[in-house]
Order: sequence, then structure tokens, then C-alpha cells
Amino acid sequence: MNYPWTGHLNYYNTLPALALPLGWLNEHVVTVSPAAALAALNLFLLGSLLFTPIVLYATLRRLGIVDWLAVAGGLLITFLSPQHERLYTHQGLYSMLVVAVLLYAMVRVLATSTPPRRWYVVIMAVALFAGLLHTYFLLVAAGLTLGSAFWLLVQERPLQKPVERRQLLYLLVTGLLPLVLFRGWLALTDPVTDRPVRPYGFLDYTADPSSIFLPVLGPWHAWLQTYFPYREAAWEGASYVGLVGAVATGIIVVSLGIWLVQRRWQLLRQPPVSRPFRLLLGAAVLTLLLAMGLPFILPGFGWLLDVAGPLRQFRALGRLAWPYYYVIGLFSVYLLQQFYSYARVKNREWLGACVLLLAVEIWSYEAYTNAINQRGAILSYPAADTFISEENNYRTLLAKTWRGPADFQAILPISTLLIGTDKIGIVPPPGNMSYEMCRASYNLGLPLAATWMARASVSQTLSLASIFGDELLPHPYGQLLSSAKPLLLLVEDIYTPVRGMEQALINRATRLASANGFTVYSLPVDSLYPGRAAQQAKLQFASRRGLQPRADGLWCSSAKSVVYQPFRTTDGRDELLGAGSFYRRVRENVDSRAIIYDGPAPSDTGRYEISAWVRATLREGLGTMQVSVFDQQNQRIAELLGSPSNSTDIYAGWVRTAVQVRLPANTARVEVGWFDNRELQVDNLLMRPLDTEVFWQSGPRVVCNNFPLPTNAELRPAQH
Repeated sequence: MNYPWTGHLNYYNTLPALALPLGWLNEHVVTVSPAAALAALNLFLLGSLLFTPIVLYATLRRLGIVDWLAVAGGLLITFLSPQHERLYTHQGLYSMLVVAVLLYAMVRVLATSTPPRRWYVVIMAVALFAGLLHTYFLLVAAGLTLGSAFWLLVQERPLQKPVERRQLLYLLVTGLLPLVLFRGWLALTDPVTDRPVRPYGFLDYTADPSSIFLPVLGPWHAWLQTYFPYREAAWEGASYVGLVGAVATGIIVVSLGIWLVQRRWQLLRQPPVSRPFRLLLGAAVLTLLLAMGLPFILPGFGWLLDVAGPLRQFRALGRLAWPYYYVIGLFSVYLLQQFYSYARVKNREWLGACVLLLAVEIWSYEAYTNAINQRGAILSYPAADTFISEENNYRTLLAKTWRGPADFQAILPISTLLIGTDKIGIVPPPGNMSYEMCRASYNLGLPLAATWMARASVSQTLSLASIFGDELLPHPYGQLLSSAKPLLLLVEDIYTPVRGMEQALINRATRLASANGFTVYSLPVDSLYPGRAAQQAKLQFASRRGLQPRADGLWCSSAKSVVYQPFRTTDGRDELLGAGSFYRRVRENVDSRAIIYDGPAPSDTGRYEISAWVRATLREGLGTMQVSVFDQQNQRIAELLGSPSNSTDIYAGWVRTAVQVRLPANTARVEVGWFDNRELQVDNLLMRPLDTEVFWQSGPRVVCNNFPLPTNAELRPAQH
């Protein structure tokens, strides 16, 4: 991925905790075949499923649950777990064993004020190891430890007791030290300095009460949606605790409400359950509130987002609902045992047995439904043996043309895949390109000139996107390649090229072979240069042939009306072409919509292109351009949206976006706005008829139709 740059294992979701040891074994001990690596991954993931109920059983026994009920509880909590969803996507998050071991160690730590110190070390070691599976586990571990420290401070007021004061300090160090060490490891090993600092989704991929206490799949979910429809939760926030867990939550809430009404402050501060339950339930509730976006979503608290720092890197807060799922599951088993014991004391053992059996039956049905649903999803995915098969692979296909992997330097897919910056987000149309390009890369051992990772480098992704920009733009990617070998172009046969240079690159390449709906081409590196249209545009402007001068410095191929807004105001920031720009920054929870033009429409009718450039190297995303057309009565007669994130027209860290609109005879005003962007820098707004070429000179560079044309040096093919 991301050729010609190297990537960091942590951002590829490649489970560094597993990949690094396998890599060392492969290099120093024994060759690890692809099948062996795949087997190791599967065994690791399924081993988590096997050992999780055992650890949960041990945890329940530590909490005083009888043998047989602890066995049932461990199995039920495991098979209803929301982490099953991760077995076929984000495999690094699948390891339920991580949360189970963390909870067991936390129970050992919280059972007494003076636990053996090794359990603090165990928690930190598990957190760091799990962070190399997926970074979110670091946050889960921190939530459990720091949340427990908070409730220890509230419930037991340890600052006056040396023993408990020491435990509070240990919990704080245990929660924070893994985060600091992991951050330091990234700083030492990651050379990229422009990863997104505010990824999209922080307040979108959250949990809510429906995602926690109402079923998210299965027959009960379908029935409730039919007769009592409710808003579907975000997938990342789904952490259904089950009907039994929901009832247990209700019992807690009602009990707290009664004590509050009765002003039983001591019970509110220190509920009558064992110390581990008191502190872990409190910690789990805090992580659940954070998973729901609190306190950031509360009125007046949006400013906290500006000071959230590294927390903003965790875009899917909904995953922090997992600790509550496990803790309320453990507590539900405890409540069932308590009810059964109480019924026996009151000579109502039959009632206790009935409630217990009913709860276990309901819980079992929901766990079974969850497991079966995930099994069906997994079986629907392509088999791994097809992916690594030696039959009908790309080496065989190239061999038929007397070529091999050594004849190419990388694979360039068309349509491309560019995901991870939260600025550029290009995915192939419906088809099989995402799977096939990875299969080709694996089979040939060639890197991909595409991006599909978390927190991808902005500048690197922009360079990759620029390969497919308009033929009028400079195309600097070829200059980044040190090898003269051609690129292997991989094209899906059903795909119709739509972006600027896609068809031009295919035309410049040599077709090699086709199989399974895909065709491979050999593309010389010298083909990565602007099209002939750029050279013709430069020649036309140089001769001024067929061009008419305008008072605003424009040269146009017709007398039709054109609107050009260069934004001459400058404040020292980098501009597109050094002549000023529009800049605006607003705080969180403030309307981010900016109006960059609100004025008279072009005086001519017909189809117009409205384009502008937005800077892509700022902290925020690119937002969306909104064009509104109004008639003489100030009624909106047209509205169009332009998405910069889908554009491959890139120049010097800026992205061009454009919409086409028909202006009827009664058009009086045009408004161009930008929304979903708290920090916005826009330059060079141009409204031109589609049948009119518009030129102007900006310093040494000529601009045509709002495309900065390449210099003479940039017009020449890359030399290697």
C-alpha cells in the first residue's frame, strides 16, 4: 500500500502483536508460508473465543458466583459479545480475551487495598500488548483503571488513608503509563508528520440507549422495528447487553432512585455490593457515557473538543461501550444468584429457580442468535484459500506474456482506492476491485499505488490522487519514483473511466492479458505526465488565438458572461497562487457554513461550471461546496453540492471541486457556500459557460478553466 512510501504497521490494522513475531520468525528461524501465517491469524482469533469463557468463569468465581452458574455466565457473556462483529472486519478488535483478562486483573486489584503489585504490571502488559492488536484496547484499559481510580476517590476518600492513597496512585500510573509508552513508540517509529489530527466520526460513531439496551439484530429486533420502530444505532456503537443485562441496568437505576428520594447518601456513595463490583460498575458507566459522546454533545460543552487532544484520534467512541457490556454481564449473573439465594431463604426456591432458568433461556437464545448471525456473515465472504491459491493467479497470467513480478515496480488500480485521510475518500464503484487488487499484490509481491489505512498521510494520499487528475494539471507523481520499471495497471473490465487521466493512462499502456473480469497492462513510468490538452492550452494562451481580453485580467474564448473571484485579501497563509484567499475558522458547535460568494449571477443563460479550490492540508476535512441559484423573487430554483473528497484534481496541497448548473433566464443571484468544515481556506472561484475557455496569468503560471497549467518542465515525461 501507499507506494512508493513505506507504511507503519499500526496504521495498516495488521495486528503488529502477531505480525512482528511472525516476521522475526520468518527472517531468523523458519520460513513462514502464507498458509502458515493465515493459520496463525485464525488460531489466534479463535483461541480468543476459546479462552474468553474460561477467564470470565474465573472472574465470576472470584466474585463469589457458584461453579455451575459461573460456567453458564462465562459462555453466555462470550457468545452475546458485540466483538463477534469484528471477526470479519477489524480483526484486531475481535479479541474478547483482552477485555476478559483486563477484568480479571482488575477484580484482583480491587478486591483489597493492598493487592500484589504484579496485577498492576499484568494490566499494563496486557494493555500494551492489546494496543499492538488495536489501539482502542489501550483506551478500554485506561477507562477501566482511571474510572476505578475516580470512584475509589469518590467512594472511599483515600487521600487520608496511606494504603488507599497508594492504591489510587498505582491505578493512575497503571492507566496512564501504557498510553504514554505507546505514544512514545509511535513517535520514535513513525516518520509521517501529517496524519489527520481530527478524524471524522468522533461524535458520529457513538453509542446511544437503543444500541445498548435494544436488540440490534435477530427476530426480536425485527419485531420491535415493525411495531415500535426506533432509530437504528450506528454500527460502531452497537453493544447490546441483552434483555437480562437491560433488566439488571433497570434494577440499578431504580435502586439509586429510591436511595436518592430517601436521601440515603451513604448507600448512594457506596452501594452495598462487593468492592470490585462497586468500582468496576462505576468505571464502566463512565466509559459508556463517553461512548455516547458525553460530555461533548451537551449544550455549552462543545469547546471541550478543542482541548480533547489525542482523544480525538479515537473516531469510534461507540467501542468504549464494550466494558459496560462485560461488567453488566458479570453483575447480571451476580443478581441472578442473589435472587435465587433470597428466594431459598424465603422458602420460594421454585420461584428463584423459575426466574433463573427463564433468564438463562432468554440469554441463551440471544447469544445463539448473535453467534449464528455472525457465522452467516463470515461464510458469505470469499474463502481464504481462493485468495492465496496458486491456481489462476496473477503470476500465471503474467507468465503467459513472458513477464513476471520482477518486471514491474508496483500495481496501479483503476478505479483507485484512496481511504484514510478523511479528506480524500475515493472508493471503487460496485465490483470486486478492492479484493482483487489486494489479491494481485499478495500474489505478485508488489506494492499498491493506493491507500487503504487508518490515518493515512495527507500529502502522500494527495500525491496518489493527483495521478488521476485532469489532463490540464501538473502530474508530479512520476518524479517520486526512483525506479524506471513500468507500473502494472490493473483495470476492472466493467469499469468505465470517469476521472481526468484514467482513460489516458489506459491508452498509454500496453495491454497484457485478461482473466476473471480484470485486465492487466504495462504502464511506462514516462506515461505519468500531463495530457496533450495542457500543451495545447499553453500554446493557445501564448498566441492569444481566439481569445478576447477582459477588464479583470481574464482572456476568454467567447463574449459570454464570466464571474471570477480571486480573493485578494491575504493574511500570510499559503495561497493557491499567491494572490490571497478566503479563510474562516469557527469553534465547535457553531454553524460552520461559510458564504464565499453571494452576488449577481452571470448575465448569460445556459450550462455553467462553478469551480473553486479548497486547501487540503489544514486540520479539518474539506467540507462540501453548496451552490444555490435564486430567481428575481429571491426563490431558490436550484441547489447543487460539490464534494472535494471525491476529486482527484490536486495541485500543491489544494483540491478543486466543481458543479455544473443550468442558469435559466430568470436567474438573478447565485450563492456559493461551504459547510461541514470548521477551518476553511478557499481560493479562485470561477463561474464560466461550459463552451467558453477562460485563461489568466498568475505569476509565472498560466491558469485555464481554473486549472493551473504545468510549466514547460512539468510537461515533459519523467526522466529515469
